[in-house]
Amino acid sequence: MLGKPFFQLCQSLQDARRFEDVADLLSNQLPALIGADDVSIVVFHAGPNIEAIHGHGVVADRMREEIEAVNRLAPTHPMIRKVDLWKPGELGFAVSDFLSPDEYRESEFNREVKRELACEDALFGRMVTTCDRQTLLTACRYKGTFHSSQREIFDVILYAARAVLDRIASCNLEHQVMQYLLTTRTHAPNGFFLLNKQREILPLNNDAVQVTEKWWDKDEAVKVL
Repeated sequence: MLGKPFFQLCQSLQDARRFEDVADLLSNQLPALIGADDVSIVVFHAGPNIEAIHGHGVVADRMREEIEAVNRLAPTHPMIRKVDLWKPGELGFAVSDFLSPDEYRESEFNREVKRELACEDALFGRMVTTCDRQTLLTACRYKGTFHSSQREIFDVILYAARAVLDRIASCNLEHQVMQYLLTTRTHAPNGFFLLNKQREILPLNNDAVQVTEKWWDKDEAVKVL
């Protein structure tokens, strides 16, 4: 049984209005649901460089304090060569799928960054992917590995959080468009375009089509970045 705390977290996620709200909920409530010692949200920029770490646990605090060392040692992380962090798949993955607890605990990254907090297992899952940023939900255990039931809960929450963040992004976009329309001149042409996950730009209205007719190749329906 998933239990009341699981459904309370799902409901709280549905009520979230900002990325920070989602990050706080996951950091505070997810550890107890999956037997994790720490949960954080890590934002990568332009490769393995960590731009931001969200979370309230000891590991998250340690990594924020030593962000320069974290980025310097990032290429030594044992999972870098195991999984493409930019295309990790829809489900979460565990370090224990690839390494033994001893191997992970004694890895250079673990020993240098986390020291006495070195983990024996960790879960990772994709939350948000953009052209130059990747956001991962991460959970770690100091002792032992994650069980299959705990990993299933992690995956369900991952899907829920991802859907909420998609909704928040859509709402933010709608708000920005409305603000633009309210402040721009009524007679000014407004061309609206959509950028999809395949990095294709699509015109959305007549003004946008007129722009494409002037600047795009003939019969070019979309523009790829």
